[in-house]
Amino acid sequence: MSDQLFPPDSLAQPNVGVFSLDEALPRSSTLIEASAGTGKTFTLTHLAANFIERDALPISQLLLVTYTRAAAGELRDRLRRVLRERAETSTDNDAGMRLRIAAEEFDTATITTIHGFCQQVLTTLGVNVPLDPAMKLLADEETLITQIAADLLAGQALAESTADGQLPKLAKLTEAIRMGSTHPGIVVAGHPDEPEHNRLAPVSYTHLTLPTIYSV
Repeated sequence: MSDQLFPPDSLAQPNVGVFSLDEALPRSSTLIEASAGTGKTFTLTHLAANFIERDALPISQLLLVTYTRAAAGELRDRLRRVLRERAETSTDNDAGMRLRIAAEEFDTATITTIHGFCQQVLTTLGVNVPLDPAMKLLADEETLITQIAADLLAGQALAESTADGQLPKLAKLTEAIRMGSTHPGIVVAGHPDEPEHNRLAPVSYTHLTLPTIYSV
């Protein structure tokens, strides 16, 4: 019996090769692996431009998602610049026209972060999604976390049930709420009656009830 769970000859060999922007446009899921600083953004930008120039893809049907707002902003700036440069230098009248139209209608493209795209989808669903319509994505949740912690301490300090002084320090409470924001649906330190398996750590402040903070 082989000591390998999956012998090499039993696994399907993937179609691995060097990706080139000059080759035919991909028509299926394509995974591009590259190290930092080797041109992933460059490749993605020119691949999007290729679909517009060579495949007549309307820019309104373009969807590009990335992780951070800064990366999404860079992607937008680069693609807009590439479209304008190609439109000016193209020797194909039809392709040049497609590129110019894409540059003019650039704001119809969806180039955003993953969470930003998810919010757009939820917004389009309207009342079919049970979410607060006033919900907003925060660029930095640190200020909100600190405010929540301070409000909790102030409120509990005024409550008669906390007269014994068993309140945590602001820094410790802030860290607990921050931890909860990275674990959606998990109570960091809830009511004493909260089941033990729902907690990240034993509750040492029996009179303090923390909210559950969700991260989008």
